[in-house]
Amino acid sequence: MVQNLQQGLNKRLGVQSIREMKKSYVIAEKISHNGYKLEEFVPQKTSAYISQYDQHIPKMTVREILDFSACCQGVVSRADVMVEVSKREKEAGIVPDPDIDTYMKAISVKGLKGTLQTDYILKILGLDICADTPVGDATRRGISSGQKRRLTTGEMIVGPTKALFMDEITNGVDSSTAFQIVTCIQQLVHITDATALVSLLQPAPETFDLFDDLILMSEGKIMYHGPRDHVLEFFEDCGFRCPERKGVAEFYPRGKLSLGKIKHSTGVTWKYLTLFIIACITMTVFLRTRMDIDVLHANYYMGSLFYALVILLVDGFPELSMTIQRLEVFYKQKAFCFYPAWAYAIPASLLKVPLSFVESLVWTALTYYVIGYSPEAERFFCQFILLFVVHLSSLSMFRFLASVFQTITSSMTAASMPFWLKWGFWVSPLTYGEIGLSLNEFLAPRWQKVSLPLHNKKSTPFYADTTANEQGEELVILWLLQTDQH
Repeated sequence: MVQNLQQGLNKRLGVQSIREMKKSYVIAEKISHNGYKLEEFVPQKTSAYISQYDQHIPKMTVREILDFSACCQGVVSRADVMVEVSKREKEAGIVPDPDIDTYMKAISVKGLKGTLQTDYILKILGLDICADTPVGDATRRGISSGQKRRLTTGEMIVGPTKALFMDEITNGVDSSTAFQIVTCIQQLVHITDATALVSLLQPAPETFDLFDDLILMSEGKIMYHGPRDHVLEFFEDCGFRCPERKGVAEFYPRGKLSLGKIKHSTGVTWKYLTLFIIACITMTVFLRTRMDIDVLHANYYMGSLFYALVILLVDGFPELSMTIQRLEVFYKQKAFCFYPAWAYAIPASLLKVPLSFVESLVWTALTYYVIGYSPEAERFFCQFILLFVVHLSSLSMFRFLASVFQTITSSMTAASMPFWLKWGFWVSPLTYGEIGLSLNEFLAPRWQKVSLPLHNKKSTPFYADTTANEQGEELVILWLLQTDQH
């Protein structure tokens, strides 16, 4: 008997797909079942898929459902077969096993209202007390949900099927009933040499110990398949030691979460790698050997600064959807007085400080001197600090938008923004980040040597007397960024 410990749709589809093989599959090798080729018998009759949903006719009784299922699966009275078997045993001098011989003679008796097989299944599943009770539904009184669950299992195991695929058969029942169901399946498997693939949701330790083999899946891939007794040794070799005072069945989800943490760290590494690649592309586009210190190439420097701001600002966009997904849980926990709002908001901001620090440092270190910004060390660190603040502010801004609008649709479209929040456009960190980076670059000494064309007072309102203003500040004014004296 094999247990499948995996939650979710992939497991359910996997169990069902094993049972319901598509006819379009092309099989290269020859496959036989007990020495018979697939075309020599009906493969669908040798296996059964037991769903987690209880689907029965409400007006039928429990015994009627099991009798009908047994009849359709071939469990009927066959006195002629029993006579032929007894005749051949005598001719061959075979002495049959007394228990088997008694059982075969009992199930071959004609004229019985029920069958011995049905009575046996009713007894071991604990359904004999409600055998003559209608199943019922939402509008009709009937058996309990736990009894329905056992009836769904008994409907399939009452037949001669040798391969059983069971999907969360203990859902909705208590631990005692679950243990009884799995014990019945274990005895059925060991006595009849059948095979059962069972997927359970958080089984109890005593239920878990009934299984022979274990299949542990994660995201559609098999992490472990082997004897249940060897699973601890396997995971210890992989670095996942089961803590003391923790059951073996409870250890697997925790081990799975540990693998998820490894995957998450890999995702963070991939994020840094993506930023590194974009920074390298930016360096080749705005290469210092192709740009001079003049008014024309000042536009290129301004473009590279603005592109850096956009990259780091857009990097905080996932905070929007992530915060919206967590809002329902936050409001529920806040309603039960788990913690105040600041206990959720402040740690969320502090945990992003290392991320903003690393991303800003990587971008500045890669692009600053290759693009050819002002070579002074203090301006390098000033640009790094500005990018760090912009990135951290963008993360906070997206969290703020998510908390105000609370839906993805209203958080992304400008038309859905309330009128009283239109002023929010002017507090965007992108605006002040661009001003700060522009001043940091164009107030450097090397830009003071650039000769600028004087503006005509009649042609432009942004006239600047180059004798009264610094040349770098005049460059900033050319892009309509008004500055104060610093």
